[in-house]
Amino acid sequence: MAFRIRRSRPLPKEVAKAARGELKRVGRQLAKPLDDGDESIHQLRVGMKRIRALLLLIREPMGEPAYRAGQARCKALADSYAGSRDASVGLTLLSGLLLSDPDPEQRLRISTGFERALPAGVSKHPPLDAAVEELRLMRHQVRSWPIGSLRLRHLSGRLKRQYGRARRLNRQVRADDAMILMHEWRKVVKQLLYQLDLLAGSGDEKLRKHLRQLGARLGELHDLDMLELQIESRAELFWLDDRLLLRRLMQQRRRSLRTRALHHGDKVFASKPKRFVRARFEHWQRSR
Repeated sequence: MAFRIRRSRPLPKEVAKAARGELKRVGRQLAKPLDDGDESIHQLRVGMKRIRALLLLIREPMGEPAYRAGQARCKALADSYAGSRDASVGLTLLSGLLLSDPDPEQRLRISTGFERALPAGVSKHPPLDAAVEELRLMRHQVRSWPIGSLRLRHLSGRLKRQYGRARRLNRQVRADDAMILMHEWRKVVKQLLYQLDLLAGSGDEKLRKHLRQLGARLGELHDLDMLELQIESRAELFWLDDRLLLRRLMQQRRRSLRTRALHHGDKVFASKPKRFVRARFEHWQRSR
């Protein structure tokens, strides 16, 4: 089952079907033999973000208690597998940054320092069987979601607020590229992307491409920030010259990523929220 809502069918049933389908997809990914690696963890985390974005769209008719419980359950499952994935991303990112360093001894020294800086046991995660069972229980619980009153206005209203929030952050980060603002923009952009994925046939593939590219660049910026924090938190494990080299390389990469993110942001957020949502829903309502 695709992560899609079809306009030609009853809305509450379509939303529940999309949620159950996504949970089933992730469960199957994790249940594959000999597939306990990073990609399975990545798919789990993406799946939880998709469900959380869907929950945000149906927050009003669902009711605050059920909404908050659903959000907390998804976050708890994703967070329990976050450590090993973050460590792997950090090592991959560091290796990429060091490709421009011609000194093999320095590269080895920095990589060794980073591995020592990782918390003990971070490379381990709970058994995937536990996640598969939790996903099964979550899929069963979707049937009891109190969304019988869900109407089109709930989706369009939430999407308008989501786009407007992302658009405001697009303006703010031009004047202030503080880590916390960029992190918030990344989360809101990702939620918007997953919410648009739900609207099958919502049109304008060029805009969606810019939105996907924006999300990817903001994700890379976030990974870069996390890598820098990890290194600075254990500065005693790195030579001063090595830290200065890493700081320079990260600053160069950060400038490039920020420039590209702002370019894609201008393309995505050119429209006002009301016009953007109206165009998306007109395309969606014509689809079958």
